Amino acid sequence: MRDKRRYILVESTVDVAEPARKQFEHDLFKELLHNIGETGYFKANPKVMKYIGSNRFILKCSLVKYKEMVVALTFTKKVGGQNLALYTLNASGTIKAVEKANSP
Repeated sequence: MRDKRRYILVESTVDVAEPARKQFEHDLFKELLHNIGETGYFKANPKVMKYIGSNRFILKCSLVKYKEMVVALTFTKKVGGQNLALYTLNASGTIKAVEKANSP
């Protein structure tokens, strides 16, 4: 049986340029690991699925650890030595529904 997923639309106060996205993801996942612990991180299995513009992205995680992931994103204040804030704008079970909520 396939694990159920939740897709979270996240907005950052810092723009993430195209060449620096891989490093941003690495630093973000390191902070999330610190915030929710190794076991929680393993169960959540976060992954950046898509970037929307320069400061928004869709994060995929396990449905079981969805709430913990939202809290961990809220408590993330620094990524890669750069101060920022991460805001959860929307969450859904499909990428299409999250993107639809993003459009004006």
